[in-house]
Amino acid sequence: MSQIKPSVFHRIASALAAWRRQRQDLRQMMSMSDAELRDLGIGRGQIPALLETAPSSSAAWHAATRPVARARRMPLDRKTA
Repeated sequence: MSQIKPSVFHRIASALAAWRRQRQDLRQMMSMSDAELRDLGIGRGQIPALLETAPSSSAAWHAATRPVARARRMPLDRKTA
């Protein structure tokens, strides 16, 4: 029997949490009045598409915690006049 890596469980839990957040956001936005949605500049029919294309908070977290590549130091080209 092969062992399942903990990262598989993490991915499943993250996907489930993202799905729950998306459903909660959908319910919240659908409960808004047409005037409130108009103030945001969106129509009621646009809500599902906006939520599908919205970046997830976990994606922002992963981007924020990704190691930053070190910039190469380039020699300055100093010319004396």
